[in-house]
Order: sequence, then C-alpha cells, then structure tokens
Amino acid sequence: MIKYRTEIDGLRTIAVIPVILFHLGYSYVKGGFFGVDVFFVISGYLITKILTDDIENGSFSMYRFWLRRVKRLLPLLLTVILVTLIITPLLVFKPVVKDISQDIFPSIFSYFNFHALYDFGNYWGAKAEQSFFLHTWSLSVEEQFYLLYPIFLFLSYKYFKNFVIPIFTITIISFFLFFYYLKINSDFGTAFYMLPTRTWEISIGGLSGLIKF
Repeated sequence: MIKYRTEIDGLRTIAVIPVILFHLGYSYVKGGFFGVDVFFVISGYLITKILTDDIENGSFSMYRFWLRRVKRLLPLLLTVILVTLIITPLLVFKPVVKDISQDIFPSIFSYFNFHALYDFGNYWGAKAEQSFFLHTWSLSVEEQFYLLYPIFLFLSYKYFKNFVIPIFTITIISFFLFFYYLKINSDFGTAFYMLPTRTWEISIGGLSGLIKF
C-alpha cells in the first residue's frame, strides 16, 4: 500500500484554487483550468503505484479495486447531487432546473464527458457554464481510465514483466491524438473532454512514480 504523502494533498489544494477562481470569473486567473491537468497527473501517480504494487505482490483484485473507488467517490457525489436538487429549485428558473436534472445520470454513471461534448460543445459556452455538474467531466475521464488501466497493467506485467515501456507507449500514442485533435483537426472539444486525448496526462503521473531518477 502506498504511503500517505501530505505534500500531494497540498499540491491538490494549490491546483484546485485557480480552477475555482477561474470559474468564478476572475480575469487575472486566465489559465486556472490547468489545475485539472495537475489533478490528472497526481491521480495517475497514485493509482499506478497502488496497482503495480498489488500486481507485483499477487494481490491485485479488480473487484476490490473498484469497490474502493465506489466507496471513496459515490457517497460524496450523491451528496452533492442531492444538495443541488434541493437547493436549485429555490434559486433558479424552472427551465434551468430541467437542464440540471439531465446532467445527473451522466454524472453518476461516469459518462459526463460524452454528455458535455455532444450536448454542450464548447467548454466555455453558455450552456456549459450553466451546468451545475460540469466539473464531473474530469471525474468521468478518470473513471473510464480506471476501468481499462488495471487490466492493461495486469497484462503488461503478465506478458512483459514490465510496466514502464507499455505505459510510455500509451503516453506517446495519447499525446499524438491530443496534438492531432487540437492542432491538426481543430477539434478542441474532443481534445479536451475525451479519454484517449487525456490519457497521456494520467500516464505521465504513472511514469513519474515508476521511473527511478
């Protein structure tokens, strides 16, 4: 089991502050959304260390892994949703409440990034800004990653007895896809919201925990 590191929680705090200020509209925090990228890297570091240790020790269990994820995330997520549903009818117009209700299932079942891409489009558009659950797009990316990543690591160890090279490979592929959709295809929505174009950030975190400098 990975040792608890207080400095990582400190880094998370530093990362989340500019994200909050950015969404509150403070013009001097122009790149606040980059805090999300920091979170992806931190998540990749932590989850890779946990999974690789379990796989090497022969104690890996997909069931236990996901049970821990559900216990950690679902109670908080359901609490946020419940509180939002109680409060928002008192504060916003009824048509907006209807839009909010359409965001609930994508949030709970971790496909909000697809919902945001196809229903909102632009992350900075008016419809996205009105969503009370827009922040769950990044959580959805992480959960989709965690659905595939443990199996990927397990097979990497089983057939290659190595984690670094396979992780480095998917990092390169994902970064190429990110560059393609962002620069060549000009599809910023896909580059921003989708797992294949965000994997490189999470996997870089994983590499940082495995490569000994």
